[in-house]
Amino acid sequence: MYRSDYNEPCGVRLVRLINTKSLDIAKREVNNTDKMCLYGTGGYWTAFERSAYFLTRIFGNLELFIVNNPNYPFAIVGVSV
Repeated sequence: MYRSDYNEPCGVRLVRLINTKSLDIAKREVNNTDKMCLYGTGGYWTAFERSAYFLTRIFGNLELFIVNNPNYPFAIVGVSV
């Protein structure tokens, strides 16, 4: 993380994470059965796919968002807390 990232709005950091890492995240989550991978996006923690499922099991009803990557055949589900 670069020092200039600290002053960016959370949404900008989330979009950058999605644009640069969504394919890597999706590949990691395919076989995830017992870990919760969280990504810091400013004032929020964001999880994707199975990690998002685990996070909703802890916090209850959270608002999900969908990520589409043209290099990945399926939509990726995410959630932030």
